[in-house]
Amino acid sequence: MRFIPYSNGFHKMNKNIKIKPINVIRNIFIFILALVFIGFAYQMILNKIDSKKIEPDNKYVRIDSKKNYYNFQGESKPTIIMSSDIGLGLSEWSKVQELIEKEYGYRTFSYDRPGYGFSESVKDDGVKEQAQHLRMILKKSGIGGPYILVGEGYGGLVMCNFAELYPDLVQGVILVDPISEEALSKNKDYMKQYSSEKISRFIQKYGSYFGLTSIMNKFGMLKNPNGLEENLSNENLEVYNILRTKSDYNSGYYSELTNILEQSSNSQKSGLLNGKPLSIIVNDNAFTKEQESLKKLTLDNKVQIINAKNKTDVIPLEKPELFLDSIRFIQDNSLEEQN
Repeated sequence: MRFIPYSNGFHKMNKNIKIKPINVIRNIFIFILALVFIGFAYQMILNKIDSKKIEPDNKYVRIDSKKNYYNFQGESKPTIIMSSDIGLGLSEWSKVQELIEKEYGYRTFSYDRPGYGFSESVKDDGVKEQAQHLRMILKKSGIGGPYILVGEGYGGLVMCNFAELYPDLVQGVILVDPISEEALSKNKDYMKQYSSEKISRFIQKYGSYFGLTSIMNKFGMLKNPNGLEENLSNENLEVYNILRTKSDYNSGYYSELTNILEQSSNSQKSGLLNGKPLSIIVNDNAFTKEQESLKKLTLDNKVQIINAKNKTDVIPLEKPELFLDSIRFIQDNSLEEQN
């Protein structure tokens, strides 16, 4: 009850005010819409600010009007083509490329798959289409074979598909911490290391359009690969941390994760390399047996297996010297084949 103004009487309040569900739903919808709009505006402002902080310093070629960035150095053949694991780009190969040029003088090529680094994203491609995309980049950049293919993790799937599509261009293959297609289909624990990421990567993909992923990054909710911060240069780490919150990166990552979960790659058949040399650098931390099983891709006497004895998830940055041994093995066994 409360007093009626200018009166000694009482007035009984109506406590049975009915709230219509439709009004609640409408208000919630308006609130969410406002948050999304503010998020879009925040992300656009952030993108403009970030674009002034960093800029690409590598060459690029256009394919279907999209820029594809790469780093090419060295003069002598063979040409060594490098493709990174899921979520990583050409900066992961910086130490390896410098060491190979210094020790051997060979030509090396690393690149950012669409969505990573400064390379612009494309529609969701399967692994085979990514291998074809790499071939177009090499053609447009004028970099001819023969190629020694180097692929880490997901990049190994791309390289196995490349070897299947263009066998005449391949001199040998180096697989680093490789993904086994057979293990994906038969080993639940093996598949779980990827399926456990699906929900978080889904959130990061769509959150990158309206600022959520950037906010998660500011609060330390996004994890870097183990060892990346310690082994990447400060400049490259800054670029990585900025670009990983963008929609291109997160769309590219989610697309590749989907390829793994849907087992869209089917290239690792016995005898794939038709007797060409293969070096496998296995991860000492997990699933070594599954990685070693990829020796089936070529003849037994054409396989080299190296245990990386690594402490991090970024073997090319932690142990670049291992690649000198692998390349020498490929070269020596290629010469035997030619003779």
